[in-house]
Amino acid sequence: MPPRTKRKASESEIEEKKPSTKKARRPRTEWSAAEEAYLVDVINATIASSGGLWSLIKNHPEIGQRSNFGVKKHWDGMCGRILADLKDTSTAKAGNKGKGKEPNGKQDVKPKMEFEDSE
Repeated sequence: MPPRTKRKASESEIEEKKPSTKKARRPRTEWSAAEEAYLVDVINATIASSGGLWSLIKNHPEIGQRSNFGVKKHWDGMCGRILADLKDTSTAKAGNKGKGKEPNGKQDVKPKMEFEDSE
């Protein structure tokens, strides 16, 4: 098979590029402490009205068969990742090399959400 050759652009293809018609992205609005507190209150009220997290989880056909320890360990890991992601996006600083380290070289202590067993 012969090698491919580049085709030449036609006159119409050489025209000036048209400016983009895409809309500019709306600037990101940070969450206020009051908004975050309200969301946490709503989540807590929903969980409390349902009898707690464990009562919701143990009714699941697959998760309910797992050991309490296994579920709690996975829960703590998931919450740790969520909180770490939130902390990374809200407190990112230029020049802070080394993921998870404070400017003074100390390791971050990740807050941990506890899974409470209501049984």
